[in-house]
Amino acid sequence: MIKWIATQAIYVSDQTAAEEFWKNKVGFDVITTREMGNGLRWLEVAPPRAQSRLVLYPRSLMKDWSERQPSIVFECDDVERTYEELKN
Repeated sequence: MIKWIATQAIYVSDQTAAEEFWKNKVGFDVITTREMGNGLRWLEVAPPRAQSRLVLYPRSLMKDWSERQPSIVFECDDVERTYEELKN
């Protein structure tokens, strides 16, 4: 039986900027970071104590990244307030 979603990939052009955003703006923790060569990493982030994680995956390794459309739903108390905080 499936118990939870383990990871969901987000294809990013700049892993360092994406890590900065998810850590400092959203408040996620870095769960895993492993070198993949050529300055690229396997990089997982998640909310504190969460079981599911986002993989900030380098677009450069996915020739068809633009054709992949990940759908991720986050739970929050106030969607509009959260949107405004992240937008700013």
